[in-house]
Order: sequence, then structure tokens, then C-alpha cells
Amino acid sequence: MVTDFSYCAYISDLAVKKDYQGRGIDPVLWEKVKKELSDEVTFVLLSASGAMDFYSKQGYDQADNAFRIMRKK
Repeated sequence: MVTDFSYCAYISDLAVKKDYQGRGIDPVLWEKVKKELSDEVTFVLLSASGAMDFYSKQGYDQADNAFRIMRKK
């Protein structure tokens, strides 16, 4: 995660080993991250297509105002 601790926190990756997925580890990790930042910080993240439902269940809104230039490699 990259953050300025006052406006935005960009989460690049949050991964849980496949053997441990579905055990409630992800929400615990998110709560720990959110406790470190104020409620004035906006969380921004990119999601793998298979994880879209997870983030919706965690209260994240899907954004429609993003742009990207894909990496070449």
C-alpha cells in the first residue's frame, strides 16, 4: 500500500495463500489497515476479476472513473 496518510491509500496487492482463503483472513487484514489510517483517507485498489464479490461484501463501491495504461511486459 502507498499512502499519504491524509487523502488516499492505494492498495496494490492483498493476497492470501489459496489454502487459507475463505477462513476470514482477508477481512482481518483490511481492518488492521483501516485502523492505521483515519476515516478521511480514501482507499483505492485494483481487483482481480475473481475477487470483485469480496470487495463488494467489504463495503467497497465499484468505481467507474478510472483510467489505465497497461504495462508492456
